[in-house]
Amino acid sequence: MTSRDNKQLPEEEYCHYSGLPSVKFYENIEKEKMQVKESKTNWHFRISLVKSVLRMCAGVYLIMGDLVLAGSLLIAAEVLGIVEEL
Repeated sequence: MTSRDNKQLPEEEYCHYSGLPSVKFYENIEKEKMQVKESKTNWHFRISLVKSVLRMCAGVYLIMGDLVLAGSLLIAAEVLGIVEEL
């Protein structure tokens, strides 16, 4: 009985010369060990939404005449933009 008979692996995960698990088998094991991370596009999208809300609020405060709060919100949106790029 070979190692191939013991493990019941798919055909493509075996080395045809030795009957031992192939590199693909070990790559699949490594993929299974890795944790699923949130995609970078999701993170980018969420930060972009927060930046947009901050800018809209800054616009409202500009209309109302509160320049300090409007400026602070615009600065916060820019800081988020920098964090997003890092």
